[in-house]
Amino acid sequence: MRKDTQVLLGQPSRHPDALAAALERLFKTRTQVKRAWLAHFHNPETGDPPHTLIAVEATGDRDALIAEAGMVAQNVSIPDPPVDFVAITGHGGGVEDYFLKSAKPFYSRRFLGLF
Repeated sequence: MRKDTQVLLGQPSRHPDALAAALERLFKTRTQVKRAWLAHFHNPETGDPPHTLIAVEATGDRDALIAEAGMVAQNVSIPDPPVDFVAITGHGGGVEDYFLKSAKPFYSRRFLGLF
């Protein structure tokens, strides 16, 4: 059974610039990625320290994409490890609402077109 959990989300005081740049390079080569955000995430109930959370909005096989992004993240030094990933599905609620309503993406696919 699932229960509601209060978590803390916000922008990190020490922005993981190298991680954002590495993921942006990956996402530019993956046309299924629409947008990506990052946040500092803390769930006080777990006792784990706050860490980096990456949200990815994409079509297709999100699990494979997130696995690939995880491999990229493992090779980058960041201020607040580890790095977790969450897929933005469009169903709303919880953590997804924070990213869609309150945060600015660090990556957005640019579409070239006439309109």
